[in-house]
Amino acid sequence: MTVLSDSSYSVLLIFDGVCVLCNKTVSYIISKDNEEKFCFTSNDSLTARKIMNIHNLDAEKNNSVILYEIHTQKIYTRAMALRKIAIHLKGISKLSYIAFFMPRFFLDRIYNIIARYRYKIYGTLKACPLNSEIKKRYIY
Repeated sequence: MTVLSDSSYSVLLIFDGVCVLCNKTVSYIISKDNEEKFCFTSNDSLTARKIMNIHNLDAEKNNSVILYEIHTQKIYTRAMALRKIAIHLKGISKLSYIAFFMPRFFLDRIYNIIARYRYKIYGTLKACPLNSEIKKRYIY
């Protein structure tokens, strides 16, 4: 079963729609994605649930950004998802390339700490805000 196989986008980013940090990250990606490779959906959308089901990810326990490469149907979570975002964006900050030389288990540990405290540090929203840029690329 394929999801979004006829899409003009090459990458779907599944994010926590009520997380302020996650929404700021999506806005940043949109501002840097000149080739419009990325489309987005929140982790409680029907599309996200289909993808998580296909890849045996528990939607209730998932606490990670998920990057889904549409045409290869590969899925990446945590630090690997962030690395893939950097690769797809190309012109991203040189500082982020330091992460490519750090071991994955170390980056995943840092990711998990940030994910655990992101609501306390950055706060939450009542609903996923769909501004015009996100709405244009949002997959329901």
